[in-house]
Amino acid sequence: MHRFLRLFVLLGLVISSQLQAQVIFGPPSIGGRAAALGNAYTAVKGDIWSSFHNPATLAGISNIEVGTYVEQRFLLSELTFGSAAIAYPFTDDQAAALFVSSRGFSAYRESVVGLAYGITLLDKISLGARLNLANLAINNYGSVASVYGDFGVHYQFNSQIGLGASMSNINQAQVTNNFGEASTLPTIISLGVSYQPTKQVLVLVDAVKQVDQVISFRGGVEYQINEILYGRLGFGTEPLYLSGGAGVKWNGLKLDFAMSYTELLQYTPHFSVAYTFGNKNN
Repeated sequence: MHRFLRLFVLLGLVISSQLQAQVIFGPPSIGGRAAALGNAYTAVKGDIWSSFHNPATLAGISNIEVGTYVEQRFLLSELTFGSAAIAYPFTDDQAAALFVSSRGFSAYRESVVGLAYGITLLDKISLGARLNLANLAINNYGSVASVYGDFGVHYQFNSQIGLGASMSNINQAQVTNNFGEASTLPTIISLGVSYQPTKQVLVLVDAVKQVDQVISFRGGVEYQINEILYGRLGFGTEPLYLSGGAGVKWNGLKLDFAMSYTELLQYTPHFSVAYTFGNKNN
């Protein structure tokens, strides 16, 4: 009974929001490491999943990397989300990534296909952009699709401090439903700071603002327990949620698991696996 109550409440919120075209679009929360760190990932560089949060961070990838991610939102199989990506560096200073994502079931399906590019300029400044084709299909409501762009910038202040900023839906894209009603997709701005006081510790803080919504804050701490094992904790506001998880890096292989919790709809497990070709130290 509790499961069906959660599904009823959640789908009511989702369908209501999707008719206004405001759920699928916006900064993605993808990657087991990012999920464990409260999705405070705007300033993280050199990770295939960081490009989902800020396309400028792609410029930190120096080897071909592939990955896949899955989460089961609120432990509901109907809201299972999956994503796959491949990142390809052209040089040490520039890289591109292709990704696909999907969430839902036969009566409700979200999907996104995207292409991102990042380049480093003047050694410390990186710029990036991502072009997304998104589609939403709901039985009895039809489907809507839209193309929208994201932009990001990253500044590596020094070896310890990095600054990131990203903006989603910079072109103010709109969708039109079956009734001829047009809705503008949300524009979301994220600002982030990464601080690594030692080799073993990473501290992350993000501020996220969606137009017409209250500003939210995210934070996370990562600790390297030994050569291959990492522990992580995170949080977020609006709504309030907590997260935690662990990761393993070994011979180019990255395994990341996280669990997040919100008071209303409770637990969501997250898992990602990625492999970096030609890099045996990361």
